[in-house]
Parts: sequence; structure tokens; C-alpha cells
Amino acid sequence: MLRKVRRRPELHLGRGNLDFEKLVAFVQGVDIGTNHRLLDGFREYLILRLGEESAYWWPDLVIKVCVPHSVPQPEREEDIRAAVGGLFDLLDEFLAEFAEDRSRRRVFQEYILWKQGLSFYDLDLERFQSSPPPELGSVEAAVITLDTTRTAFFDLVAAGELEVFRAGATALVRSSQIAELLTRQHKALGVEPSEMA
Repeated sequence: MLRKVRRRPELHLGRGNLDFEKLVAFVQGVDIGTNHRLLDGFREYLILRLGEESAYWWPDLVIKVCVPHSVPQPEREEDIRAAVGGLFDLLDEFLAEFAEDRSRRRVFQEYILWKQGLSFYDLDLERFQSSPPPELGSVEAAVITLDTTRTAFFDLVAAGELEVFRAGATALVRSSQIAELLTRQHKALGVEPSEMA
């Protein structure tokens, strides 16, 4: 479909010059129509292409790959054409290598492996959104502390009341979340904190 749009943009995007913003809006619409499967992993793919970490959104990364002297936005006609053509090329390559009907897990794995080699990479920050990591306890200890079952514990996780982290095969939970949950449970039962065992 994107190749058809590239050949005859006026049929799909209306008359007039094809500008980069119009094409980005079209691609985003297609992505929404695929439940965000079309562009899943595209940003990571672009970062790997650039070879540098970035907080940029994918359209900005496309510009950085195709017309780096035009960041943040191409203004000259030839730069706009290069950005439009570059976006089509990059999507074509990405979708050929990581087709929708195949897993995109490989691009994410490559991105994570690449990122781990960066000098500023912090595994604790990546895993726990905190460096140093927060005080953590095992899921097994949390189940005992909350006097519940594993199923009920993971129901709380599914409801968003608890967040589980992983360090390899070990599932961990923030100790502060368990304490907060215990306090709420005791308040609901009318038990004062001083009465807690």
C-alpha cells in the first residue's frame, strides 16, 4: 500500500505537494488502523540505524537519518523531498525485514543489546525505573505479608495496584507498595497502624 501511495500520492493524500507532515499523519492513521502493529519497533529500528540513543519521536528520527542538517524540521524543498523519500525508503526496509505477520521481538532484542553497550546504560534504571533500585522483596514474601494467595496477588497486579519487576527469573515487588497496600487494607478494616502486628 505504501508503495502505491509513493507512486500516486495525490490519490491517497489529496492534491498539492506531498509534504513530510502530511505523510507522517497518513502513516500514523494507517498505524492506528493496524492497532499500532505497523510501526511497532520502528523507533528502535531508527535508533539502531542512527547508532545513537535519542528521546526523539520516530518522525524526528527519520529526519535525523535522512536530512540531518534539517533537524528538527526540513524547510527547503529539496530537504522536504529527501525526508519524504527517506520515510518511504525506511518504512519499506523496516517492513521487509520485520513484516507485520512476523514477530518484531528481534528488533527489540537488538535494541536492548545495543543499548547495554552504551557507557551511560544503567541496568537498575532500566529494570526498576530507579537507580539505585528501590527496596524490593520477592513475590513469595509479599504473598505471605499480605496473607493472600498468588492468584489474588496477581489479580492486584492486573488491577494496577501492584507493579512487578523482574531481575532475570526472579519476580520482585516494591516494599513500599506492599506497605501502602497493607495500610489501606487495615484502614478498610478499621484497624489502627499501632494495632498492626
